[in-house]
Amino acid sequence: FSLDSCLTQRERLESQVVRRYKMLQAAAWQRHARFEAMQQVRSNCVFQDQECLGCEPDAGTIDGWTKGLIDGVFTGSDVSRGFILSPEFIGKATSNQQFLDLLYNFFFDRAADTSGKTNWLGLKNSGTSRPVVLNGFIRAQEFMSLCGKYGIIPFGSSG
Repeated sequence: FSLDSCLTQRERLESQVVRRYKMLQAAAWQRHARFEAMQQVRSNCVFQDQECLGCEPDAGTIDGWTKGLIDGVFTGSDVSRGFILSPEFIGKATSNQQFLDLLYNFFFDRAADTSGKTNWLGLKNSGTSRPVVLNGFIRAQEFMSLCGKYGIIPFGSSG
């Protein structure tokens, strides 16, 4: 047994330990990132429920939506359409301006910019239906990017 072979064997073991540590560390970061994404998605589901339906959702329902979004069972547009086109939200009879403010908040996670809101408001006031306006927000690059940030599918093949 030579000293060189001992060092080589020791170096191989150290290398294996370092590789294993790096794999475990990467897996921990992935779990953390998934947890953070789930928290953001969950928070958004709660917010949409409160804004559209005006009530505090039950934990089981929110957990189901969150898991469905993260696992790809639901798309972002599925859940948002469910809220925005719900009888409860339609019954609130929001103004076109309120409707657009809500869409900007839901789909872009920000307040409306003046030029964009003016454009959408003009379309809405000239007779464009809410579902058509909603589809415009769903198909926007900004919504797709936001969904990508949280690892959810923005919309299915049928929109």
